[in-house]
Amino acid sequence: MKGSLSFRVRISLPIVLLALANSSYLAYSQSVSATASGQTSAQVLTQALNAMGGSAAWTQVSDATLIGNCTTPQGQDGTAPATEPFRWITQAGEFRYESGSTGQLYVLLSGHGAPSNASPSGTQNLISETSALLKPFHLPGQVFATILNDPSYVASVVAPSGPADSATIHIHVVHQLSRAVEFNSQQDWWLDASTYLPVSVTFRVPGQAIRSYMLETYTFSAWSAEKFGAVLPHQITTSMSVGILAQTCTTTEVQINTQPAASLFDAR
Repeated sequence: MKGSLSFRVRISLPIVLLALANSSYLAYSQSVSATASGQTSAQVLTQALNAMGGSAAWTQVSDATLIGNCTTPQGQDGTAPATEPFRWITQAGEFRYESGSTGQLYVLLSGHGAPSNASPSGTQNLISETSALLKPFHLPGQVFATILNDPSYVASVVAPSGPADSATIHIHVVHQLSRAVEFNSQQDWWLDASTYLPVSVTFRVPGQAIRSYMLETYTFSAWSAEKFGAVLPHQITTSMSVGILAQTCTTTEVQINTQPAASLFDAR
């Protein structure tokens, strides 16, 4: 994948340093506002989770494997569109993101807290924040279920800045560690104001250095129900905050509760 998950795998791409004040985010996150209809952030998140199958569906999902292809459009320099297969495997806090074909396979591994990036040229160890901050954003229902059931997550509804925002509801989420906010843990979700399904999410991707991050956005479409009634997007368009071409990833197969071996998430 040449784009979002390919950045995660090909960590040598440029990094954007984000100078964010931890204290300001803490103060912001603790201010729980409401939508125009009077809903709190918890109510909005619950509505969204219900639209994605509900808590009963997602609590039955212990692991998920998504298989498909990611396509990058033609570049401004005339580069032809490129398509690569992907396989994304997640289980609890572990992940294995594969892109490419045999012989040219790129893999990002959570490593049970010791993440690494494997490519045809070798394996590179990554900072621990990679495992801590990369949530399964391609499975919004799972992320929302975690936010609602873990009191260390704090959510707030962001007031719309103008009429153009009336079609979506903006939810800002941070993760707290003791009395401080985990650095760059913020997630910004935009929900369809009618269906409550997520439209997009923007989050931070850790780079090679500590406190070195860049913004990434997933835009969701082609929602469909799978096992247990869990509803997930089968098409995700990704974009980043630097000059990396967006790509569209289309899922062709979903496997749930296959119980992958623990060793699958470790470097070889």
